[in-house]
Amino acid sequence: MVIKKISFDSINYIDVEGELDLEKRILILSLEYNDFKKVFNFYYGELNENYIKLKKYIKCFIINNNNILYTCSGCIWGFNEKNSIIKACTAPIDLIIENRILKDELHKVKITELSFKTSYPLYTNFKFHIALFDIKLDRRKKISISESFEDDKHYIYITIKSSTAISFKKMSKILYSIVEMFFLILGDIPKLESINLCDKVGTFNLYRELVDKYHQRDRINPKNEIIGNISPKSINSKTIRDFMQFRDKTNILFDMLMIDMNNNGYVEINNSSLLQLLEGIFKTIGPYKNENFRAIMHYYFKINKSTKFVLSKRDKKMVNVGATSTKDYIFINKSVGHRNYLSHLDVKTNRDVFIKLENNYAYWKLSLCVRLYIMDFLNISIDKKEVKELLKSIDNWAVKNHLRYKV
Repeated sequence: MVIKKISFDSINYIDVEGELDLEKRILILSLEYNDFKKVFNFYYGELNENYIKLKKYIKCFIINNNNILYTCSGCIWGFNEKNSIIKACTAPIDLIIENRILKDELHKVKITELSFKTSYPLYTNFKFHIALFDIKLDRRKKISISESFEDDKHYIYITIKSSTAISFKKMSKILYSIVEMFFLILGDIPKLESINLCDKVGTFNLYRELVDKYHQRDRINPKNEIIGNISPKSINSKTIRDFMQFRDKTNILFDMLMIDMNNNGYVEINNSSLLQLLEGIFKTIGPYKNENFRAIMHYYFKINKSTKFVLSKRDKKMVNVGATSTKDYIFINKSVGHRNYLSHLDVKTNRDVFIKLENNYAYWKLSLCVRLYIMDFLNISIDKKEVKELLKSIDNWAVKNHLRYKV
């Protein structure tokens, strides 16, 4: 969009020519020498001496050609000169507020309504597993889930309203928790398209950088990794409170799951992280403590009713544990070796770990195990038919790719 005015105090505005890219959150100004002095209050030739002074320009207020005002907070400026024109360009701006002058910290702003516009690609099956419903969170707060379809996207709107104004920090924590529950149940996080707020003055939009865990992965399998449904049975006042308490109790463990499943990096490293995650969850909310890692794997894959069915006949082949006569499932044996091997990066030691295509196969089994265990802990019902179909698709992939465990 075209920018025509800028201010650094929200009072005195200077005419400029520029552009604001809301999606990328980048502001670009085209300035002649004299205009540069007007905007930044020093000459371009003095730039090297004034870099430290640019800190005072970290927040600016701009008006576009439609007279809509934006607060831009967290601007880091860079400059380039070409043909006597100076390009002043920001790095991606931390936070942009539309139609509002914001001088306070965002998390302190009191609001009565907050809405997340999220989306999934239309080609996926998620639309068949998301119901539209309202939730009475408590006597003051109500949540609604609605949808729309446009172009190639399925939009889901998650909105919370409160009869009394509460801080953005508290209200957004609830909606981010619901987004995370979508991820837990459906296996992919909805893309956060926009955020709309309402206070005593009116409504306004904000645009901000999302941390990695909230990034939708680039490649979503059309068949997905769905193991439940978004409905009043799975997302309600009790499960939301229980999930938020679980998140507080387990600190970064769920963050690790989100990052591992959204990560396009080395699957070997993701598997090592998932194995450590299973260990951390067991030691945090498991039925007993002080178990070694192999015993923890036995609990998930031999004892616990919510997860032990994840392993197939292929995974239960008995092999020797190291040089001993003790035997164990090949999947568990490789899990133990993989966790130790990559945790310490001891590449000179020959260990029994997941190799090549075994890693892809193990990733699906391990991430499924984590999600099933958490859902069972929170009493969120699974869709047994979908879980069965998911396990069948994993097994079919193994057969198609001639997967054979290397001992």
